[in-house]
Amino acid sequence: MADGAVDDVTEMVIGHVENAIIGDNLGTINQGRENSRPAAGNFQHVAIGKLDLIEVLQPIPDASHTRDREISPPNSACFPGTRQEVIRAIVSWAKSSLLFNTHVLWLYGYVGCGKSAIALAVALKLERSNRLVGSFFFFRNTGDRSRMTKFATTLACQLAAAIPEAAPFIEEAVKAEPDLLGSSVVSQLRRLVYEPFKAAAKRGRLLKTFLLKGPFLIVIDGLDECEDRRDVEGFIDDMLEFFKKNPLVPLRFFITSRIEQHIQARLKNDQVRLENLANHCSRHDIDTFLSTCFEDEKSRNPVIKAYTDIHGEWPMRADKDQLVIHIGGSFIFACSLFKYIVDPTNYQSTPMERLPHTLKMNPGLDTLYAQTLARSQHLPHFPEIISTLALLFEPLPIVGIAELLGIESLEVIRVLVNLQAIIHIPGTDELPVTLCHTSLRDFLTAESRSGCFFASPYHLHLSYRCYIMNSQTAGASYGIGRWKEHLEQFARLPPSVQGLFPCFPETLDALYAHILSKSQDLPHFPTIISTIAILFEPLPIVGIAELLGIEASEVVQVLASLRAIIRIPGDNGSAVTLHHTSLRDFLTTESRSGRFFASPYHLHLVYRCFILREEQQSGTATASYSTNHCEDHIEQFIRLPPSAQGPFPRFPETLDALYAHILSKSQDLPHFSTIISTIAILFEPLPIVGIVGLLGIDASEVVRILAGLRAIIHAPGDNESAVTFHHTSLRDFLTTESRSGRFFASPYHLHLLYRCFILREEQQSGTAAASYSTNHCEEHIEQFIRLLPSAQGPFPRFPETLDALYAHILSKSQDLPHFSTIISTIAILFEPLPIVGIAGLLGIEAAEVVRVLVGLRAIIHTPGDNESAVTLHHASLRDFLSTKRRSGRFFASPYHLHLLYRCFILREEQQSGTAAASYSTDYCEEHIEQFIRLPPSAQGPFTRFPETLDALYVHILSLSQDIPHISTLVSTIAILFKPLPIVGIAELLGIEASEVIRGLVGLRAIIHIPEDNKSAVTLRHTSLRDFLTTESRSGCFFASPYHFYLLLRCFILREEQQSGTAAASYSTDHCEEHVEQFIRLPPSAQGTFPRFPETLDALYTYVLSKSQDLPHFSTIVSTIAILLEPLPIVGIAGLLGIEASEVRRALDGLRAIILIPGDNESAVTLHHTSLRDFLTTESRSRRFFASPYHHLHLSYRCLILREEQQSGTAVASYSTGHCEEHIEQFIRLPPSAQGPFPRFPETLDALYAHILTKSQDLPRFPDIISTIALVLAPLPIVWIAELLEIECVAVVRVLNNLRDIIHITGTDLLPVTSRHAALRDFLTTKSRSGPFFVSPSYQLRIYYRCFTLNIGHFLAEGRPSRAIGYSSRCCQDHSAAVPATVLENILVELEQLNRASSQALPYPHFLIFMLLSSKMLGRYHGPAEHILGILTKCMEFLALTLERDPVPAEFLHKTFQPLGFSGVFVAKNLAFKVHQEQVKTLQHNLERIEAAIQAKVSLIPSFIPSGIRTNSS
Repeated sequence: MADGAVDDVTEMVIGHVENAIIGDNLGTINQGRENSRPAAGNFQHVAIGKLDLIEVLQPIPDASHTRDREISPPNSACFPGTRQEVIRAIVSWAKSSLLFNTHVLWLYGYVGCGKSAIALAVALKLERSNRLVGSFFFFRNTGDRSRMTKFATTLACQLAAAIPEAAPFIEEAVKAEPDLLGSSVVSQLRRLVYEPFKAAAKRGRLLKTFLLKGPFLIVIDGLDECEDRRDVEGFIDDMLEFFKKNPLVPLRFFITSRIEQHIQARLKNDQVRLENLANHCSRHDIDTFLSTCFEDEKSRNPVIKAYTDIHGEWPMRADKDQLVIHIGGSFIFACSLFKYIVDPTNYQSTPMERLPHTLKMNPGLDTLYAQTLARSQHLPHFPEIISTLALLFEPLPIVGIAELLGIESLEVIRVLVNLQAIIHIPGTDELPVTLCHTSLRDFLTAESRSGCFFASPYHLHLSYRCYIMNSQTAGASYGIGRWKEHLEQFARLPPSVQGLFPCFPETLDALYAHILSKSQDLPHFPTIISTIAILFEPLPIVGIAELLGIEASEVVQVLASLRAIIRIPGDNGSAVTLHHTSLRDFLTTESRSGRFFASPYHLHLVYRCFILREEQQSGTATASYSTNHCEDHIEQFIRLPPSAQGPFPRFPETLDALYAHILSKSQDLPHFSTIISTIAILFEPLPIVGIVGLLGIDASEVVRILAGLRAIIHAPGDNESAVTFHHTSLRDFLTTESRSGRFFASPYHLHLLYRCFILREEQQSGTAAASYSTNHCEEHIEQFIRLLPSAQGPFPRFPETLDALYAHILSKSQDLPHFSTIISTIAILFEPLPIVGIAGLLGIEAAEVVRVLVGLRAIIHTPGDNESAVTLHHASLRDFLSTKRRSGRFFASPYHLHLLYRCFILREEQQSGTAAASYSTDYCEEHIEQFIRLPPSAQGPFTRFPETLDALYVHILSLSQDIPHISTLVSTIAILFKPLPIVGIAELLGIEASEVIRGLVGLRAIIHIPEDNKSAVTLRHTSLRDFLTTESRSGCFFASPYHFYLLLRCFILREEQQSGTAAASYSTDHCEEHVEQFIRLPPSAQGTFPRFPETLDALYTYVLSKSQDLPHFSTIVSTIAILLEPLPIVGIAGLLGIEASEVRRALDGLRAIILIPGDNESAVTLHHTSLRDFLTTESRSRRFFASPYHHLHLSYRCLILREEQQSGTAVASYSTGHCEEHIEQFIRLPPSAQGPFPRFPETLDALYAHILTKSQDLPRFPDIISTIALVLAPLPIVWIAELLEIECVAVVRVLNNLRDIIHITGTDLLPVTSRHAALRDFLTTKSRSGPFFVSPSYQLRIYYRCFTLNIGHFLAEGRPSRAIGYSSRCCQDHSAAVPATVLENILVELEQLNRASSQALPYPHFLIFMLLSSKMLGRYHGPAEHILGILTKCMEFLALTLERDPVPAEFLHKTFQPLGFSGVFVAKNLAFKVHQEQVKTLQHNLERIEAAIQAKVSLIPSFIPSGIRTNSS
């Protein structure tokens, strides 16, 4: 059945449990067949001796088995026919002979298993046979029924009623002992029950009855429900003791309870018979109950009757057996299920349909309680009402509950009417409402169980309601007596569960604040209330008044309205106290009490106590208090944070000001500072004579000082008792410079130290001062050196510092033999040695040690024998000797190396049994550690020892260096990332374990060799690793290159695929780390190895060469190396346009260097980044070089994938994100590395076209890109701009978008270059570049600009052009680069112009010069008359030009001479084409021009022949 259906079933069952009795009657049910007997427990209807006995004993009327169970729970009775076996057994025991059975039977069991019902049944049976003396049914939170207060008196009344012969004895006991009813429960039971019964039992009738029918019985039910645990323990102990002493008394006790420790610990006794009710919960009883109920229901329920008429028996035996098993012995659960099955109001299903659903019901009580309570949870005041019922100390009627909560009775009834299954509601408003069982109270007061129904925080609500009640009703009566108890219970709750309540101030704090606020405006209110809160012992009203210096009437006036929280005595002699300690907690917690915060008033009380001390009042409570507790208030005040201490108008601002005020009165007396500081810093108090002896002054001076300080210093009346502070806070004040100022005492530690040394040297004894100096000199040293240098200060009678003191003492013995060695050794030893141990360690005589130490007894403790250790008096001497700047020539630390050497010597000598030998074994490495921590300047040379620790290691290693494999072994151990055992090292190096052992035997002094092959070999000290891995220190023992050897061995073990061994595991985990360490070494340190290729490059080459012949190998490996982010196998395949199987095939042989995942989704990565460095460095990888080929290839593939517009894959994402980055990487390569790529020209062209397109619309783009493509040498931006007659900014604007293919420097003065020569090839090849084609005819444009710049260089004044160097150098080269077809077109145009003589020549003179050159004319093959016409036109234009603008001879010489004006040339080329005379005339003119140029004379207009000028037309 679904969970929701189960919940519905559970809810319906809860609706049918109103008649089920919950709690201690689990397994019981009140079916209404046996009505409760009349209230026989009302003792007024029983004749018991004299009538006043009941009035005197005041028994509880509703505690016995005869009570009205409807109003006095538990309402429990056994179902007819059930529990017969256990009841029969108990009754049999009760009637059995005392000779064979115990006096006490304890029936115990879990909550609700039916203990109370059985107790009732037993009581009724024994009552019928007149064997019942009495019964008492405890029930929690029902007033006297949950206490032991009236337990004995109630049983006594029942005893008098049951056995009238006992009544006179009870009356006699009450009369004989008037205080008996106020005594302990044990005494009452003895005098009112045990002894009267014992006396009555001796009477004839009772004795006869006992002999005939057996012992009498007292039934006590629910003993665990009693709240007085100590009284319960006393009752049990006394009862057992009584029966032990009176074994034949015919009385028995039948006790039931849960298992509680305080009960179980006492009843588990040989005198008690134990019965566990869990052992008597038979299924037969449940079966009987169900069978009876179903049979009764069958006769009443027409649906069931009709079903059985047709189908026969119902329920079937199998179904009923299954139901009995599911119920498991719980009668209440059985009843609940039965009610649900036969529910006559449920018309949605039949009993036959509901029966199967019952098997899924949960028999737990918590679920039942929670779901029952949920039925009223939505109603107003539900939490207050249900919590009140759970928390009341005695039950109240409905009207009482309503009055207590301040609500209407109707609202209480409305909530409770739905809860009758678990709460007993009486028929009238006068009878109390009770819980059917105390387990409901346990549930409601356990937060972890009840959750939202948790009741305990409502103690505060009840406390508040009780406090404000002022009527004479039942609720008011309860409130007057119980509000403090509720407050107590609330205060015990942890803060997290105190919570908020809608009908009440937020917390307990609000309650106190509310009450206090009523009196806060009265005079002295804060002082009085704070004083009461912080007093260390309570005072009466007159004491408080006297302490505060006010009138007693003022105290009474304040306290009158605080009676609710403060107990005010009726007389002036009794103390004023708080009702509850939580008020003190409230008032002394600032965050809670706010304006009522009391703690700062500790200072006010300190002040008042001082005042009373000075007045020397005595004999009053106040005087006594001020004497005893003044210091306690100081203690509390100084614990407050500064923000809480606050100022007080009648008192100095702080405690410090108080002390300063008192001290200042005596500060001008002689020796004041010395005396007060000495008292403050003494480690044990001294009497006045002790202080005098210690300071070397007169006793009268000390007495005179102390006389004015009695308020803060206790000065005894005699010279023998110690002088002490009234409070330790004075010491804190005097030893804190920031607080005490001029009274700061701590620097006087040095003065006392000096005085202690003086007394030691004087060897005084028998006085307090001498004893003190012996015991505490070193402690003053300790305190002084802890002071800041600024606080130590100079003293006129003492050396400047502690260092000077030590230096002074040491200097007296410094000239003795071995002084430095001995004193340094003692200072740096890790454990003290005796004199013989020091001598043995240093290799000298013990007498020499003694001789040195004799003069140092003031600072070194020298024992009287040779066995006890030599120690320093104080650790500061060690600090002094081990600090170079302090100790100077006495600096001891470098002697660590000397002791290290001595320890090695003793180890080699293998001495044992001596202190020195033991020390050398334990601490050799620690001296190494200390020595290597010293700076090099402090290590120093030693005459008896190698210069440094390095020399020591070299010495030890050299002893074993000829052993095979020793270098490999030592280096391996030094550089391993994880220590290995001997067999692991052997396997890693590929040698025998015996060879490892052989090599290490001689190195035991520096390497720890385990006894077995499984423990790791380790270095004794990490300094050996530092030594071996530093080439400059270890020399021939340098270990770091062996990282490469271990790398090789790890690769070999990987290939062998060994597993399960230490070496295999190591090779798997740490191979790449050895790669990392090796490549970090400088090349000079990597070295060569005879058994291995030269370098890491050779290793990678070796591994790669195994797979190099596989298809696509180079492409795949190079791609993995240059990918900008790793891709999975399918991603690599998609990027390269090949199958994933081909990628995996290529990578299978590279697992040693490439990590290949087991699936196609995880990325392929390199084991170590050094492989990428190898593959992308041409000089290292050579044929495996990845960069040139594959960056371009990946750029191409990315462009392809972009065009295909694939998305959603790793490849598509990669091509989108990284295409330009591969272009960037490719063009960064030097031209020599880019190479030609016959297979990818179209890719490169598309790349160039794509980039150039970005700038093609910018001004002068064609001119700029053509110039860069055709110039014969790279030009800076400035030169390009001058050459093109444009601004530099125009050039920069075009080039900014072309940085990927053109290299632009950060300055305009450095050349602009193509990143690759392929760009020039692309731009000058029309079939590839298309619209970006740079025509060769543009050479003429460049030539034109160069020639113009040349002329300008000679004609212009001022700064020459910056491009003149290029134009003068490359002008002719550009002219030669002009294609012949271009010149032909120009000559044709000139011929046409020659025919039309009216037109002027459109070309500048430099073009004419160019056309006249032999190089130009040699390219023309047209008719001779054409040439003649051209020459005539050119000569005429030249003459005109020279006439207008005379040209310097130097320019003509440099320009015309290279043009080759030569008559020979002209004749040779034109003789066969033109008339002879014409040629002669032309040649004559040319010769004259050439002669003028060579003569370096200025040409003048008259130079030009008139014939030419006249024939120009």
